[in-house]
Amino acid sequence: LSESTFEDTLSLYISEFEALNHHINPDTQITSVNKVISTLDRYRSELQSLQSNLTWRDFRIAEFSIEVHKKFSIPFACVVFVLLGAPIGMMTRKGNIGIAALISSVLLTFYFTAIIQGEKLGDRMIISPFAGMWAINLFYLALGSILTLHVTTSYKITNLFRRNE
Repeated sequence: LSESTFEDTLSLYISEFEALNHHINPDTQITSVNKVISTLDRYRSELQSLQSNLTWRDFRIAEFSIEVHKKFSIPFACVVFVLLGAPIGMMTRKGNIGIAALISSVLLTFYFTAIIQGEKLGDRMIISPFAGMWAINLFYLALGSILTLHVTTSYKITNLFRRNE
């Protein structure tokens, strides 16, 4: 609203309230009060409608954002699983293919559970769509990097958390 429209509307209501003090006729007072109440109710309902429209738009934007992040995060998981699977394969001894399969199955189950839950939380706007779709990839990327470092060098995982003395 422009400033002049706001002032005109305000002056109209001020004059109606001032008229309440000067009119003795109760019917005129009741009519003026009812007019103001109905106008305020209309403004309130318009504001509620605008607020619900904005909330709906935010949820739709979150849904589309989740889909965009999903299109990139799931294919990126291939790189992460290679980085994670190679050290796991090297760490399990020859002939222990069952243990490697078990570890891989657990990691995949945890991955897809985390992706589905991240999608749900992102759709509900509890967490950001980016965090919902990329958190598990970043976690597995860090885990895969640490395991690769452990397998390719003589550096032990426990040394990562110790101070150099």
